Formats: sequence, structure tokens, C-alpha cells
Amino acid sequence: MKRITVFKGLSILCAMMFFFSCSKNGDNNSVTNSEPTKMLCFANFDELNDTYLSLFNLTRDEFEVWAIENNHESLYMSDTDADYKNFSNSLRRILNKDGKYQVGDSVYMIDKSGDVFAYKKGQKNDTKLVDHVVSMPLDEFNNSSLKYISISVGQKGPADYQQQFNLTNYAYNACNGITKSANGALFKFVHELWVENYNNQYIAYLRLKLEYASKWNEASEFRNIILSLTLYNQNGSYIKSISESLKCVRYHYEYLLFTTNNGDSNYWTGSKVRFSLTGSITHQVVKDSYIFYNDVNDKWGLYATYN
Repeated sequence: MKRITVFKGLSILCAMMFFFSCSKNGDNNSVTNSEPTKMLCFANFDELNDTYLSLFNLTRDEFEVWAIENNHESLYMSDTDADYKNFSNSLRRILNKDGKYQVGDSVYMIDKSGDVFAYKKGQKNDTKLVDHVVSMPLDEFNNSSLKYISISVGQKGPADYQQQFNLTNYAYNACNGITKSANGALFKFVHELWVENYNNQYIAYLRLKLEYASKWNEASEFRNIILSLTLYNQNGSYIKSISESLKCVRYHYEYLLFTTNNGDSNYWTGSKVRFSLTGSITHQVVKDSYIFYNDVNDKWGLYATYN
């Protein structure tokens, strides 16, 4: 209940923001004066950032409620979302179906490569490249020669966690009551660390996925997830504990770990972001007998580094 209360409070704030910054001739909606499709509108970049960060830990179902309450046609819920899969759920939730949002009197558009373009409302012919979004997974150990996230230790290997399994007792979907049989089908859980560089900051987050064979596409089966983690800074000092029990999660779920800017002594050494994460993640398809207990200490308990 606490999670729902928090984002409902946010949606009221955003609804007020839409009214003042995006309505036309007193019409209370989120349609801009010069654009054919709806978009989120923010008075300034602080409001944009507050909303961006607050949308991280919502499940898909929680965000769907938020989007309806705020009359938002999000890229995250559209057919073109697949082109933006490398970006965080939160960023894709901010964007409308055309990849746009508005700050003040300027419209911003992010394309699938991460380039950010901007133009003044009504002056689309004067569009300029203003920024670039980078979002990438912690890829492999000790790969400092590439612009990747890596573990700064003397060993190599994959830095995510993957576990294949066959569904065994999955006879019906306990979350919505719809009967669905997938007995014996091959799936895998995937747990990743990502960093996104957006709006002049770095955001570290978990991405927890369920995929199905044979092309390992994103699966929609409901799952239960338990996070029991501890975050430490680059000096090994305690930052925070993470204790979450999530029920009936659909599609991949993301959890915000921290935000940082260049020079932050908690995480930065020169041009590198360093941190460590210990504890466990428990992941289970609802009503299935297989439980993936993921002890993250052997990889993420070492220092994860963004180069």
C-alpha cells in the first residue's frame, strides 16, 4: 500500500503540472499547442528529474495506473517500445509514443540511438542535437579497454546472472485467474546491473527479467521477486539496505540503486564509478515449483566499475 500511495501523490502533482504548462485556452489536458500527440510537460528539469527517478521502482501494473491517471500515452506501452529496449523503463515511461516530452517551452525528442534533439514549440524546423543518452549493462569482468561497465578484478567472465529452467507446476495464472498451461516450457531468469547517463547524471539500477526460448524474448508470466541487498560505496562504506517483496510482477522489472554525478566521492575515482552490492535476489514464476535463489556476492560483491 505504501508504494501505491507514493506514486498516486506524484500523479496529482503531475496532473497539476500538465494543466499549467501544456493546456491550451484553458483546456485541461496534456496536449501541447503545436504537437499532434500528447506528451508529458515539465516546468523545469528538476521536475523532469523527480518524475524520472520516481517511476523507476514501479511495476508495469503500477505504471499503467499512473499513466491512465495522468492521461499519458507512453512509449513504454506502445508498439515502438521495442526499438528503445536498451534504455531504462523509467526513461521509456517518460517519453510519449513519438519519443518526446516538453520542458518549459522546448520540446525534446530522443531517438533509438540515444541522440537527444530539441526545438522551441512551434519551431520544429530549428531542431538541434543537444545531448546523448547512454544506457548499458555491466558487461564482463576486467574489460577496461571498452566503454562498458566492468568489474575491476583480475578475472574474466559474464557479469550478469542467468538461470535456465523448465516450468513444472504452472497450470494457471494466480494473479489474474486466466488459465494458461506452459508445463515443461524452457525459460530463464536474467539479473543484470545497468548504468544510464541521462540529464547530466549517472543512474545505477537492477534489471530483472524472465525470458523464454528459443530467441530469449521477454516473457509476460507473472513472478514474485524478493530483494535482500546491501549497497556499499567505493570505499566499502555502507550506503543502504534494500528489502523488497514484489508480487505478481510482469515483464522485466527495474530497481533504482543510486544516482551520482562526476566527482561524487562516494562512487567516483577519476573517470570511473565504483560500488559493490551484496546479498540475494529470489525469483519465481507464480505457482511454479522452481525458485531461483541468486547469491550476488561472487560478482557484484566485488567493485562494479563504469569506465
